Amino acid sequence: MKKNTSVLSGKGNLRDEVHRKAKTEAKKSWAWFENNVRNAAAGMSAQKFLGDNHAVAVKTVSPGSMIQYFYDPKTKDKLPYYDTFPLLLPFDVDGIHFSGINMHYLHPVTRAMLLQTLMKFVDDDSLSYNAKLNITWKTLKRVSMFPDVKHSVKKYLFSQVKSNFIQIPPNEWEYVIWLPLEKFKKASAETVWSNR
Repeated sequence: MKKNTSVLSGKGNLRDEVHRKAKTEAKKSWAWFENNVRNAAAGMSAQKFLGDNHAVAVKTVSPGSMIQYFYDPKTKDKLPYYDTFPLLLPFDVDGIHFSGINMHYLHPVTRAMLLQTLMKFVDDDSLSYNAKLNITWKTLKRVSMFPDVKHSVKKYLFSQVKSNFIQIPPNEWEYVIWLPLEKFKKASAETVWSNR
């Protein structure tokens, strides 16, 4: 089946543009991380940082946001690999599960291209703290020019979440996606990114 690459090869050639920005954005991301996460978290456990000391720690999942949290899969013994610190764009929540795109399953360049495409679904162009992406599984099917999206959509059990959720402010999404914060077990990030 031929991949639809029209968005990637359209105006401004999005793929080339993202590649050109990659090094600059990675540097900005590390500066953001130093100022907003690493310095604040110095000398404390990750659980304490997430649970008690981060300004945007929340207790629940809000569809259309970007969140990060510690997770211990119930079926980890059966999984070929898994991420214990997902970076998720949730789009579906019920009382037991929540589903979304775990950006860690995508190469950082693909994350940037996907996020840039999804930003057309944001409900607040000023990217205020309450801005959300109006995305559903149906929406994601429309961006099927990214073959990795299906591979990165995951369902999580609330009962297996081992921390509060860090809700990333929307004006910082573009920085966080470049950070190598994935914590894969049983495989390297490079293996995960190539296995789709």
